[in-house]
Amino acid sequence: MGFSAADIKKLTFKVQAGNVIDADTLFYWYQSNLANNPTIKSGRIIDQTDFDIITNLSNQPDTFNNQTTGGGVGSTSLLYLTQPGNALANVVKNEWGTSTGASPGDTPIANRFATRLQQVIPSSDKTWVAYNQYGNPTSGRKDMWIGPASVPRADGSKNVYYKIELWNGDPTQAGSTKIDETQSQGSGSSPTAAWVWNYDQGLLLTSQSLMSFVGSNPDFYVRCWRYDGATGGGGGGGAQGPQGEQGPQGEQGTQGNQGTQGEQGVQGEQGTQGNQGDLGAQGNQGTQGEQGAQGNQGDLGTQGNQGSQGNQGTQGEQGTQGNQGDLGTQGNQGSQGNQGESGKEGPQGEQGTQGNQGTQGNQGIQGEQGAQGEQGEQGAQGNQGTQGNQGEVGKEGPQGEQGTQGNQGTQGNQGTQGEQGTQG
Repeated sequence: MGFSAADIKKLTFKVQAGNVIDADTLFYWYQSNLANNPTIKSGRIIDQTDFDIITNLSNQPDTFNNQTTGGGVGSTSLLYLTQPGNALANVVKNEWGTSTGASPGDTPIANRFATRLQQVIPSSDKTWVAYNQYGNPTSGRKDMWIGPASVPRADGSKNVYYKIELWNGDPTQAGSTKIDETQSQGSGSSPTAAWVWNYDQGLLLTSQSLMSFVGSNPDFYVRCWRYDGATGGGGGGGAQGPQGEQGPQGEQGTQGNQGTQGEQGVQGEQGTQGNQGDLGAQGNQGTQGEQGAQGNQGDLGTQGNQGSQGNQGTQGEQGTQGNQGDLGTQGNQGSQGNQGESGKEGPQGEQGTQGNQGTQGNQGIQGEQGAQGEQGEQGAQGNQGTQGNQGEVGKEGPQGEQGTQGNQGTQGNQGTQGEQGTQG
């Protein structure tokens, strides 16, 4: 079995409507990689030299993201290539616009270019044509749009960056809609597209399924790129002769001497000094030195006459003296009144533990003391041993009234006390 009726129908549809050709029934017209190139009249002949500039691999776009600056692979757009002075400036006409970005998100929309299509027959909405001036068929058809299949890439595939954009509504106004090439297409074993754009003739052919999608009163626009090079045929020329063989490559020239090295530049100024670092932590305080030896005791002031003393009670045993605390500062002692007669002293109890001694103030002049009985001679005072802790003080007998005491003289530093001698 040869081509089926469905195969023939799809091939005819691709060739006549889409100006592409292949026998693959699974491909839609916009997926075909081969342009249909029939012989044409001399009036629509495209200059081969100019069209070779378009198909030259180094001049082909490689991104949908149109931009005004070029770059390496993956960043060269048709908007850049068609600018004055660039590779496609005089052979490809920009009918897409100067907005930047990838459609339909290119901005600003006011910078978009668009060609409005007109129904060929007012009573039929299946065929739409692009005129050089909308509404004026005598202005001529706006044709020779560049189809992706006519610009093959290095691997033979079509250059998709030339594909047509179909819009319902003016693309320069808000509310317009870009119609995808797959919109409303059929499905099943023999699917067909819902619309076809004929690049060569500038024609839009629509199906009923697409018209149902866009609704009543459609307003179609297209955006794309057209051929803008030389056209028209000249006299028939002879066939081009075969290209001659390439001559042998010449020898490589000798390498020039390396230039002398330049003098070293002057050293730059020294940079500003950085901020001072944080202050280090303070070191530990040193240990306190040992306390110096106590100075000598000053001379004892003149003692007044002592009044009559009562009988002394038996002295209790002296307890072991505790460690002496730090000396507190003693205030000045007030004047002492005259001392009355001393009552009889009761027996002395055990001496209590002695408290810390404060700093002694100036000693006042002692009042007159009652007559004292004769005292035996005092033995020589020995060195005083380590004093034990003082025992508890016994109960004190009643004391007579104390006389006014004079100001106490300044006491000198106390020397080391010797041992106490035996009392006479």
